[in-house]
Amino acid sequence: MVVTRYYRTVLLGHAQATVVVGSILDAFRSDGIDIKKLLMLSRDNPNVNKTIEKMIGDEMKKLGAELLQVGVCNLHVVHNAFKAGEEARRLLAELSAADRTTFFNDVRIMYHTIADYLKTHLPLENKFLRDVQVLDPSLRTEPNSADQMVRVGRGIPRLLSGTEIDRIRGEWMMYAAETIDEQWYIKKRYQDSDGNTQIEHQRIDFYWNKVLSLTTNVGLSKYPTMAKIIKNILIVAHGNSDVERGFSVNEHIVTENRTLLTASSINGLRATWDAINFAGSGSSHKVPVNAELLHAVRKSKSIYNQEQLSLKIAANQMNKDNEDHINVDEKARKLVDQEYHWLSKQKNLQEEQNKAQLSISEGRHRLDNALKKSDMIDAQAANALIGAGDEKVKSISGELKQATDELLKIQSKRKNAFSHRQSSENKKKKVSATTSDWF
Repeated sequence: MVVTRYYRTVLLGHAQATVVVGSILDAFRSDGIDIKKLLMLSRDNPNVNKTIEKMIGDEMKKLGAELLQVGVCNLHVVHNAFKAGEEARRLLAELSAADRTTFFNDVRIMYHTIADYLKTHLPLENKFLRDVQVLDPSLRTEPNSADQMVRVGRGIPRLLSGTEIDRIRGEWMMYAAETIDEQWYIKKRYQDSDGNTQIEHQRIDFYWNKVLSLTTNVGLSKYPTMAKIIKNILIVAHGNSDVERGFSVNEHIVTENRTLLTASSINGLRATWDAINFAGSGSSHKVPVNAELLHAVRKSKSIYNQEQLSLKIAANQMNKDNEDHINVDEKARKLVDQEYHWLSKQKNLQEEQNKAQLSISEGRHRLDNALKKSDMIDAQAANALIGAGDEKVKSISGELKQATDELLKIQSKRKNAFSHRQSSENKKKKVSATTSDWF
């Protein structure tokens, strides 16, 4: 039987197409799902959904696969249009006859508007969807049914080889001549309240499960190529109702007093709900209890404890990284202060050195003048000025060298601190990514 099952909920909020596509592809990779087996994407028509379909289609083409295109789902327009209930009927009863007539005329206009919208937006001219009708049991002997089935086989991208497509017609002709048990497609006949005979048909997947189970005298499948086509056709989405229903289930799970549920918890609750709905027809007491279920229950506690331990380790690591970050920031601030101190000292020393150089120049100039005048007293004073300047320059040069060495040390420390900070940031990103995986 063909069933719709819950897979995963991803909390994205208002996300761009690249984020949505990345989440889909990451989910497939983490769960070991081959993206090449993706048949189609069911979507409505906003531009972001068109972009998502195109981007995933491009990824598949890189791997030699392709999405089946059957148009978009606009049935939500119809679903949102029919919301009249008992309250509406009660209000109508309170209206006058003229107002009721006006109301029903407006409803008629609404129906026409919806019908016109659907005629222009539904894929009514899609040849693939027209040909798929050939799977109706009542159409198997129609004159063009074999041609339709061949076109369906060609219509599913990269499913069949050329040799397999050539086999479709022969298998279909065998199927058309097959003696089919009426119980495979008719569930029951009954009389309605007017005495008319009504027929309740079997599900289409029930019928084809029976047909595709037929074997030859040597035990081989009679219709191996048709089986590949039909199994893919039966999983083509009829609309977005299952997904929309999933959103409603999520809303009931995440109530006002459960807003702190993580994505992991929501997925666990949804998976449980889906399992009960599938295995127990919606009733937990009807779910068959077997060894696998008991093992899963026992294992769930150990998985929870392991996740909590992992989260605690990650939190401790993040706290340690934050403390290291604070320490690094404090050290960096001190280094900046030290650098400012030595830069200021270097500037002051350079100014003093310039003054000493000016004193030496002045002394030499006075010495030249004194020698020209043979003034020994002035010459001695000039020599004293030059000597004091030379001593000052020598002293300042030593201090400048020390300042330069200290600045070089500070720059080296700042470089090392920056590298350490970058390393801490990268570790924090890895821890954050790992934590999100646990959730």
